[in-house]
Amino acid sequence: MIKISSSDYKEKRITYQNEWPNSNTFYREKEYICAVNNFEENYDILFKTVNLKVLEDKNYNIVVSFLIEALDDLRKKPLHSFLFAFMALDHVSKEMFGDNITARLDSISECVSSNYQEEFEILNKIIPLRSCKYIRKQLEKEERVIKRINRDATLKCLVEKINEKYHNNGIHNEKEIADTNRKEACLYQKIIRDNLKNATYQIEHSKRCKLVLSGYLYALRNDISHGSVISDTKSSTTRFNTFASDYWAFMYTYYVVIALIKEKWAACADSDYKESIQINNEKYKELFKKDINR
Repeated sequence: MIKISSSDYKEKRITYQNEWPNSNTFYREKEYICAVNNFEENYDILFKTVNLKVLEDKNYNIVVSFLIEALDDLRKKPLHSFLFAFMALDHVSKEMFGDNITARLDSISECVSSNYQEEFEILNKIIPLRSCKYIRKQLEKEERVIKRINRDATLKCLVEKINEKYHNNGIHNEKEIADTNRKEACLYQKIIRDNLKNATYQIEHSKRCKLVLSGYLYALRNDISHGSVISDTKSSTTRFNTFASDYWAFMYTYYVVIALIKEKWAACADSDYKESIQINNEKYKELFKKDINR
């Protein structure tokens, strides 16, 4: 594994900006692009879309236009794909549920859980560990995320139980803290995947969906849109599992958007929805392999 120091990345970012468009691509981006090219050479297309139909409705076409932008970036920048997919989600959910984002996220969770639980369980089963590390961090430090999650009594109780398990032990050693944080992220991963033997932390599908939407996807979109974090492909902390996390965020958001399209414009989405999820689930596992759980 190539390790590049933080100071090297600071210099690399300036050099990249100054020499653009003749800049050398960042190492981890090259790694992802190479993996995608190898995948498509040896297997098939990267992502199987759900077939949509023509409709004159302006809002429908706005949503589809953002999905196209998302797909066009997927081979190189899956984080950009996620952001465009979230724009599509933002637009269609406003049309269906109104402007209040907290109420919208609740309504989306209920819609997905009521009508597409089986399909989204497939996606939940492959949520990467890095995504759950992000959720853990958000629920530890980000007041806005904590406030949204705490509006739901079940999720509030869940987070309190997890905090009690991992944060009341007086650990101060840096290595022990890192180990504890990883164990906590692994627990969130098991919760979302519904892969728990201990009923103490089990929650129903709609709550797991809400945890993903509020604690991960919406929080991630906000972090990036508000410039709160460094670009995750231009950082010394970037790894191949960074792309696994970004890709999953895109994939989950894409299928939420398609689910809402099916609800609002029923005749416009073909019946290949579940098949598409199953196929892309296998493609995802083949592309990222062990990095899903790193």
